[in-house]
Amino acid sequence: FPVSTELAQVALAARSISEATGGAFDVTVDPLVRLWGFGPAGRQREIPPVAAIAEARARVGWRQLEARLEPPALRRTIAGVTADSSSIAKGFATDALSALLAEVGAADHLVQVGGDLRASGRDAAGVPWRAGIEAPTANHTGVAAVVSLRERALSTSGDYRNFFSHEGRRYSHIIDP
Repeated sequence: FPVSTELAQVALAARSISEATGGAFDVTVDPLVRLWGFGPAGRQREIPPVAAIAEARARVGWRQLEARLEPPALRRTIAGVTADSSSIAKGFATDALSALLAEVGAADHLVQVGGDLRASGRDAAGVPWRAGIEAPTANHTGVAAVVSLRERALSTSGDYRNFFSHEGRRYSHIIDP
């Protein structure tokens, strides 16, 4: 089906990363993300039934989503495959905005989209941009580290906010496809 050039680029980059990671990164994990309650429908507090997990897994697999640029399009090789590009699209948008700012002459800038950062040049004080990385604790207090960014990008994710506990075990939004 036809898509924007940008979405086709994101899908092709996701496929490349999936191949490089042996499938550890996979945008087609969407059915499992939704089943476990980490999608747009909201959270749940129960472990999904085994049969539902098996059904969702049957629709997961990065090789089941193909992309092309000319003309830009996506194709599912089996019915029911869906994608969640939130793990890559914010970084893609951050990079695109940074490139646009550089193109219009703003050599010194810091772009943030949903926690993904891209720094170019220096801040107003003439030093590299600095970013704090939050301590990965349940109470969300403190900064674990501060990093300097110049001509660099940074993206983090953790399991300390987006999770649920069931019978003493913690389940997070980071799902192994």
